[in-house]
Amino acid sequence: MAQTPTSTQRDELKALLLKRRAEQQTEMLQNQKNLSPPTHDEGGMVQRNVAREVDQVLTDMERATSRESTARSRPWQTAATANATNVAATFPSSG
Repeated sequence: MAQTPTSTQRDELKALLLKRRAEQQTEMLQNQKNLSPPTHDEGGMVQRNVAREVDQVLTDMERATSRESTARSRPWQTAATANATNVAATFPSSG
């Protein structure tokens, strides 16, 4: 099972991902200036896939951070959601 990263580890990972995103944007700008976007053979597909992966990880991290801050600021909602889930599991609807 994967361990939850500490806030320091999460910040370090985010900094590395943001740096990688900036590098990719620089590469894409250079390709646009050359008026010849990379082809599949030149690694264009790989470049786009890596960019998507970096963006997805950053989005996931931002969502997780948002959920954590919401849970801290609204503990009653977390408890209510847990209770509703427990009730639904105990009394499944028939239909």
